[in-house]
Amino acid sequence: MKNSSTFTRLVQTLLTEEDVTEILQALDYKDTARKFTASQLLLFFMHSALGQWDSYRSGIGKAVKSGLMPVCYSTFSSKASEVPYALFKQLFHRFLSKCNRATKRHLGIPKNLLLVDSTTITVGKTRLPWALFHGERAGIKLHVALSAGTEQPVQVIETIGSAHDGPIGEQLANKDYILVNDRAYGKIKRFDQYVREQQCFVTRIKENVTLVSSHSLKRVEDAGSNVVKDITCYLGTPQCQSKLRHRVVIFTDDYGHDIRVATNLRHLAAEQIAEMYKARWGIEVFFRWIKQNLNVPILFGTTENAVFNQLFAALMTYVVLKWLYVRSKSFVIACKSIPLIRFKECGSVTSYGRIDEILQMEDAKKEESRVVVDYCVSLTFSPGDPGSFASGLTQSAVPSSPFGLGGTGWSTQNLACSSHEAGCFSLPFSHWRFCKGTGS
Repeated sequence: MKNSSTFTRLVQTLLTEEDVTEILQALDYKDTARKFTASQLLLFFMHSALGQWDSYRSGIGKAVKSGLMPVCYSTFSSKASEVPYALFKQLFHRFLSKCNRATKRHLGIPKNLLLVDSTTITVGKTRLPWALFHGERAGIKLHVALSAGTEQPVQVIETIGSAHDGPIGEQLANKDYILVNDRAYGKIKRFDQYVREQQCFVTRIKENVTLVSSHSLKRVEDAGSNVVKDITCYLGTPQCQSKLRHRVVIFTDDYGHDIRVATNLRHLAAEQIAEMYKARWGIEVFFRWIKQNLNVPILFGTTENAVFNQLFAALMTYVVLKWLYVRSKSFVIACKSIPLIRFKECGSVTSYGRIDEILQMEDAKKEESRVVVDYCVSLTFSPGDPGSFASGLTQSAVPSSPFGLGGTGWSTQNLACSSHEAGCFSLPFSHWRFCKGTGS
């Protein structure tokens, strides 16, 4: 296939045909298609997330404009139902293993936080009869473990909408992280289990959980602290009570409501425990972002394979965009810095700013193995512009080693920024303000 967009070339660099073939052989699936292969299906679904296509039929015309091969919508639909979604799931986790070598934020705690929660996508029950949810609705769930340090998923498990979060949460636990989750995961026996397994956790407990034999811990009083109590106690009634004492921190939110969290972290201040739980909101923002920007709520197909293939392709698109943002943001002149996830709150700016070339970057440590990438930023500020991020990209070269391994890096020679008017340029999770004449 002709590599006509930088996004397509970047995906093909991160995931090669050999990766796809290897996983297909492990799944014992033989891809008999000569043109519209499983790799092509992945590109179509990733572009559908990026360009927010409405359906198989409406996306075919947009696919050609994005540089993808022309194909009938019925071929797109049947291929999506045919390819086992286990392929896209394994490709997604392989994506993570490659792209998660990104910069991690420094946290003043011994381990990174792992934010665990789920999001439900519902449709009419006739669309997904195999995933009935409640009433007249059917739905599926994505259970996500998100690293607070990299803002990238660590693991994703898919289920039907009626599956309970608690048991899935145990599968998402990871001893390399501090587990942070909400009340749905707050089972008393699970707390004892985490202590035995040396799994660090910060979990909100339900209001009806009884605190037995509480003992206050000594702490330095802070007039500005929102911590109400810091105690150790047994959890639950005699009929269902924890066998171990657990630390419980009670603090107030911005509205004055008490929040109780249980944890096995004894060496940190109560205020730090409260801040850890507040960081859990990051996964809610992640769910909002992918739903608003990657077409997640609009399910094209009705079969299990079609639905989960689309969703895992959307998650891979998120990983690519986040990687691209992290790799390029430090080379763009920013007049104002705001939280990454707010990139689409730019008013009339289109969600996919056009990038004709990004940058040239350089690894000063190993000059002999540098990679020259001819990118330059070109901004378009046209409200309602149908052009997508992918279709607006040109055939600029993608680095042969996009992760900067083995001394390979990016070099910067110049950056030419232009806009029709002063405004914001959108890249994933942030927006940068540019003024005329500042792009040199």
